[in-house]
Amino acid sequence: MTGLQPPRTVTYGLACYCSGRETPAGITQPGRGGGVADVPEVVRTRRSRPTGCPGRPRWPATARGNIEVFDQRAPGYESGWLGRLHHDIANRAADLALACSPAPRRVLDVGCGTGYLLRELAIRVPDAEELAGLDAAPAMIEAARSAAMDDRLSFRTGVAERLPYPAAAFDLVVSTTSFDHWADQRAGLTECGRVLAPGGHFVLADQFSAWLLPALLAGRRGKARTKQRASQLLAAAGFRSLQWHSLYAVIIRAVTATK
Repeated sequence: MTGLQPPRTVTYGLACYCSGRETPAGITQPGRGGGVADVPEVVRTRRSRPTGCPGRPRWPATARGNIEVFDQRAPGYESGWLGRLHHDIANRAADLALACSPAPRRVLDVGCGTGYLLRELAIRVPDAEELAGLDAAPAMIEAARSAAMDDRLSFRTGVAERLPYPAAAFDLVVSTTSFDHWADQRAGLTECGRVLAPGGHFVLADQFSAWLLPALLAGRRGKARTKQRASQLLAAAGFRSLQWHSLYAVIIRAVTATK
């Protein structure tokens, strides 16, 4: 599940560069309920209780509601100005990932959405053997599979907190504008570290900025939305050699790390 979805009650958000009648996401416009009419309010997620179905993801009601929002957005996810925004961010994330790992053999995208980033990497890295994507929203995975024209691409439904892959399976793991939606960010990062091979690279891109502190008070409590908090979680998950990069506008930043 990937995507920018700022709360309508927060006036600080993605300062994207739009023109004409398009409104930057997260910036309240007089006379309207929020920055953009088609971006629904984010719902908080909590860790689910253990279930009697080992290995099968189970989400609490709030998380299921969040997933349903992305299911509804999947058919037109890559369309319009918001689709162009996601493409631009994904392209920059791909540039950064390949600067760290120029010739990855096995790539995992956690929160892959409709699979655009992996399709882009498949073009840029012809020698890659596997490009796998995982997303919590079934409709996103369906769209990703429909758009895939490369046999190396594979997509499956799942959550970051329980990655359905063996240890040390990938030498490059990426996640773009998905981290903020993870129910348990520390557990998700630990899982990303588990599936990353020794010496492999991790690229995490999302909304990280002190400008987002009001969002933490308005419904995103517990989320790592600053560089300091995210760095602490990454270190606790066993990542090292952290380097921060500006990726897009003033709040979309990326951090690269190694295992």
